[in-house]
Amino acid sequence: CAAVNKEVAVNYLQLLKKLNLNASVLDVSTFANLNLLLVNGEHQDPLSVMVDISSDLIEILILINSNLEFSRTIPIKEPKFQEVFLNPENQSEEHKRISEQVAKTLVEEIKNTLASCRNIDNSKSVDTIYISGGGYLISHLALRVEQESGVQVIKLQSPKSINQTAQSNSAKAFMTTSLSLALRKLKKNPIEANLLPEDLTTTKKKKIDIKKTAGLALATVFFIIALMVNQNIQAKNTLISLDKQLEEIKTQMGPLEKVDLEYKTLQKYTKALNKIDELNPTKFSSLVELSQIIPSDTWLKKIRFKKKNIELNGISKNASQLIPMIEKSSHFQNTHFVGTIITESTGEKFTIKTAVGTKE
Repeated sequence: CAAVNKEVAVNYLQLLKKLNLNASVLDVSTFANLNLLLVNGEHQDPLSVMVDISSDLIEILILINSNLEFSRTIPIKEPKFQEVFLNPENQSEEHKRISEQVAKTLVEEIKNTLASCRNIDNSKSVDTIYISGGGYLISHLALRVEQESGVQVIKLQSPKSINQTAQSNSAKAFMTTSLSLALRKLKKNPIEANLLPEDLTTTKKKKIDIKKTAGLALATVFFIIALMVNQNIQAKNTLISLDKQLEEIKTQMGPLEKVDLEYKTLQKYTKALNKIDELNPTKFSSLVELSQIIPSDTWLKKIRFKKKNIELNGISKNASQLIPMIEKSSHFQNTHFVGTIITESTGEKFTIKTAVGTKE
């Protein structure tokens, strides 16, 4: 997911102004794709994944009961992918090989993203994978992802109100996000986000000729696509700018904040826990027990193992409740505070010492 920064937005707004067109919506690709998925009202899956594939990036969205739970963007490292993405002659063995490699990477990243979601456990399984974008490789990619994952894969469809016979498969593979944006003013959407500056937002109501508006919108979309294809260097710089703007929008969106940091942290913790389990299973079982009894309003900053004792340093909203909780566990005994509890703005800072061992 990426928002458009000010400089890039101004360039496109000026381009539209030269075409005598007034911009009415400035949106995020994540929301635009979700609107296209939800607008028909047929998405009823308890757990599904939506994937948007551009020429060098993949965005993975996790949906629980049609609500956005998690979003993650990863680069496509296959060196020739951008070339085949824009090449209509895509029946060669090289195209199939690249599609197979990208599909394997995509399925693996979907698994990693699902593992990063706190509200999804191993008992839940993905019902459907929806794919948008993909360029001229969309058919190969959809087939390979379905084979690799064993999950039904559906290419993102246009709303029922759009004439399906007037669209080609190649057009759908390049303009699904833009099409959703073009339809924003024609009907109410599930997500009504608009990042357009207030001085450019028009409140004057006009009668809309749907056919003319859709025709102008599609003409503009194709014009912009042609311009971007012929200016690859500018497009790369634009993507870098979009990535920077992502950090700003994450602070305003709960499901997306600190996505990349949490993912890297989880990987680091997983490796550390596996190492502990391999070298000292007793320590690992103690950590597991602590994770189950420590309440959610308490954060452990440091855990020290000293022979058969454990020293815990952290912050809690109610530190005094921790001693009986830990002592109640059969894994620990002789639990007591070390020093005094210090009250800070973030909570009560504490140090607890406990002995590891089964109570007699």
